[in-house]
Amino acid sequence: MNRLGVPTAPVYEYHARYDQMAPVRPARAVLRNYCRAGAVVEYREALAAEHLSEMVLGAPGAVAFLDRMFQGRAPVDRCGAIPR
Repeated sequence: MNRLGVPTAPVYEYHARYDQMAPVRPARAVLRNYCRAGAVVEYREALAAEHLSEMVLGAPGAVAFLDRMFQGRAPVDRCGAIPR
């Protein structure tokens, strides 16, 4: 089993619930581990999306996250929003 380090920079993750190419459950598990280790994770999940539409639906939130980070604003910690 591989063990990744815990990110020290805020993490933005958006994922499609019904993504056939990158299943959401393993991503959720990794993010919950990050949260338990103290990482700040802003998690967003698209309900009505799959792998390709997820890029289009998630892009505005990702750009807004980067904009906030470059402005020096605090990240939004949504560790409690990561479903099991």
